[in-house]
Amino acid sequence: MMNTVRSFMSSQNISTAYRSIFKTQPLQGYKTKSGKDFESASNNHVQYGCASVKGYRPTMEDEYNAIIEVPSEVHNTFDYKHDNAPLMYFAVYDGHGGSSVSKKLSEDLYVHIMTDEISRRKTESNSACSPGSRTKSYQWLQEDSFLKQKFMSFDKQLKSHTACGSTAATVFVSRDPLNKSWEVICANTGDSSAVLFDQGVTISLNKRHDVNILTEKQRVVKASCEIYDDYVFSSCGQMSLAMTRAFGDYLFKNNRAQNDANQAVIAEPDIVRVILHDDSKRQDLIKRESKFDNIVKTDSQSPYTFLVVGCDGIWDVMSYRSVTKYVNEKLLQQDSEIQQGKRTRLDITSICRDLTKKCYHSRDNITVIIALLNRGSDNVDNMGPA
Repeated sequence: MMNTVRSFMSSQNISTAYRSIFKTQPLQGYKTKSGKDFESASNNHVQYGCASVKGYRPTMEDEYNAIIEVPSEVHNTFDYKHDNAPLMYFAVYDGHGGSSVSKKLSEDLYVHIMTDEISRRKTESNSACSPGSRTKSYQWLQEDSFLKQKFMSFDKQLKSHTACGSTAATVFVSRDPLNKSWEVICANTGDSSAVLFDQGVTISLNKRHDVNILTEKQRVVKASCEIYDDYVFSSCGQMSLAMTRAFGDYLFKNNRAQNDANQAVIAEPDIVRVILHDDSKRQDLIKRESKFDNIVKTDSQSPYTFLVVGCDGIWDVMSYRSVTKYVNEKLLQQDSEIQQGKRTRLDITSICRDLTKKCYHSRDNITVIIALLNRGSDNVDNMGPA
């Protein structure tokens, strides 16, 4: 394994065999000829469900990742005796002009981001440094510049994709057992979205990148692309996009007078961070995150904390608040059924499936991930697929 990791670190062309260890290994899942994909898994920290449906589109261009355990092959390079901080990753990639870019993202983006961590862990594991001098878990995630650089450098591998691209709504969830807190980090490119719900509070974790944002519009115009009816048109007029940030789409990234960060369409993500404290400090969330305009407070009491990550097939027909309200009501209903002996477990996948049905009239591919965090509340004992 050591030789495998070494060759992986020294080569930009990651082998399919090595890449596969990073892909989600669902506890249960199936695909049908109708283009549906349902999946669920859980551990001590989280339970997630996913539904991905082709909808009315002739082809399926969405992809996703849901990684709740560090792959065992990589786990051996991590020193968990002195560093027990789980890291989870949820992402939805909404392709356009084909599925090649979204597929590439689902196979390689997580690996691309994790390479530095693997290298650091190996170095520290092989060194004589004391446990106290070891670098904090996932310290690289604390720097916005790191994630932005990783997104932009990955995009450079996609220069052959001139008329094909993809969004990327990615969320890292890290558990800090010492401070009894969670950190949620969203890095988003494009018009897919992620929202966080915590005991009746809904927070949007990103902006949806389009020309209605002034700074986005100004960058598009400066890069000599035209805007018509809220669509960005490439300089040659051959292609239009409803978003201003995406991977691929190099017809929109060919202005030689502008650097990579100032092209009409860029892959650089916006990054939002939220820290959730357990138990008594939970209500601090509302005060500390008041800088966000898009916090929605409700009067309803809920024991749940969950993430919803989805493509625009969800968000074009439902608001952030209506989605979290729907999911919360479904969880409460299932919990009531558990108390009545009608079911034994929460079934997140069925909620995802019902949500895609509710959004079917978007006439788009629809992909959604719901991740329920274990915050120590009573419903945790009921986690797991029904």
